[in-house]
Amino acid sequence: MKKPWLAFLIAAILPGLGHFYLGKAERGLLIIIAYWVLFTVAVTTGTFDNLSSRFGTLYELAYAKRFLLSWITSIFIYVWQVKDAFNIAKESSIKL
Repeated sequence: MKKPWLAFLIAAILPGLGHFYLGKAERGLLIIIAYWVLFTVAVTTGTFDNLSSRFGTLYELAYAKRFLLSWITSIFIYVWQVKDAFNIAKESSIKL
């Protein structure tokens, strides 16, 4: 029997790991890949800030959109996967 609070905690510490704890390895791997790709895009987008002086306002707008979209999506995936791990563990404990 998997404990919902433990699945929640593990998923909160490392996105996707809570699903591995629950035996949902494929889902966990997809979450890990999606989260870290988006997180990496968000972080590395911030390192190219000095290019805006060369390319002007259009570049700054595209940069801001990509930065915000990747951060918002990363946060959404993080919150969803924690809630999903908790719900899966809760449902499995009810069925037993």
